[in-house]
Amino acid sequence: MLATTIAYLYSIGVVIYFMITNQRQSPMTFFDTPPMLLVFISLGRWLEHMNRLQTTEYIVNLMSLRPVKATLLELEQNDPKRKIDNAEELFAIKNERIIDIDLVEKGDYLRVRPGERIPTDGRMINGEALLDESFINGESMPVAKKSGSILLGGSIVSNGTVIMIATNVGADSQLCQIVKMVENAQTTKAPIQQLADRISSYFIPFVIITSLIVFIIWLLIGQKFYQLIFSLNPDFYSQMTANEVIIQFAFQIGL
Repeated sequence: MLATTIAYLYSIGVVIYFMITNQRQSPMTFFDTPPMLLVFISLGRWLEHMNRLQTTEYIVNLMSLRPVKATLLELEQNDPKRKIDNAEELFAIKNERIIDIDLVEKGDYLRVRPGERIPTDGRMINGEALLDESFINGESMPVAKKSGSILLGGSIVSNGTVIMIATNVGADSQLCQIVKMVENAQTTKAPIQQLADRISSYFIPFVIITSLIVFIIWLLIGQKFYQLIFSLNPDFYSQMTANEVIIQFAFQIGL
């Protein structure tokens, strides 16, 4: 970091200068500034790291709500042209098999037994059941579902057996959308942060230029008061320049 490096090198240089010239007074140094700046910067980065860890843990917990298997049903209908819209149109189950959750497609019919999680978003087409949807709404009380009710993937069937048709699968499911929003919130900067970063990007050339201006101004003004200034503080010009750099970089850290 430019500010800490300049402060440290300036302090070493002024100490060596005072030792060589056998000055009676002690020099004004900035040895305390670099450690303080580094501590605050490291603290900020550590807090940011801890926040990212918490967000990652939250994402992992959300993804654990997604089951890895689903029970796929093959249904028989008297009239193949009719669509299954409610319990009255549901006929005998011809076959059922366990498949990987990634193989579930929109329109598949699934069975979910008590204690299992709803594999994907869908619509209930048969029976009644109680579902635990606390992961999405925070409500610990089970929610009653019946034929035609909307089901959220990741919900737990507390009571009853669910026969459902998948409507949103894979990345289109509500659970995956929540995970995606959390990931975007973690990786995308807020508009105010983007503005602060854009302002900070101009600080290095601005600080260097203003520091040189300060040095030149005090050098020109000091020509009239050369003896007075140097009798009080021999490293006055360099000190003013270092102050300019350190103070403005501290402002950049604040941004």
